[in-house]
Amino acid sequence: MRALVLIVIAGCWSGSPPPPASVQNTAPANAPTSNAMPAHTIWTGRYECAQGVTAVKLTLDVETDGRARAIFDFGPLADNPTIPNGSYRLVGTATPADDAITVSLQPDEWIDRPDGYEMVGLQGGIDAQRRGLRARILNSNCDWLDVHRSD
Repeated sequence: MRALVLIVIAGCWSGSPPPPASVQNTAPANAPTSNAMPAHTIWTGRYECAQGVTAVKLTLDVETDGRARAIFDFGPLADNPTIPNGSYRLVGTATPADDAITVSLQPDEWIDRPDGYEMVGLQGGIDAQRRGLRARILNSNCDWLDVHRSD
């Protein structure tokens, strides 16, 4: 006699819900892994400009054709607590280059502009593991951006 077994798995998340199926890895457990870039990623870290080292969260959305949109959120760090919060949009490209991905983003529009701040673009690369992004900030008063995936 055959028996039908139904297994229900319930989960709860302490953070954000899982990404949509379009960006989840649905490959079988024994399939080789790919270093494809997810369509939506969140990066956190630091950058340095005239105001000093500043916290940053970069939300990056990449289309299949390489077009990219991002939101650049910045604010204070414990060692630089007087930095105001601010955010703006960027547009550009994210294109494969060997194992890495080259990212080029230009300022688009302010979301929340603190007095005395200007938008900056960036140019850099995402590593082969798709976990780190280092970039040069395209402004003479700035230096670098160093962020890691937090999603």
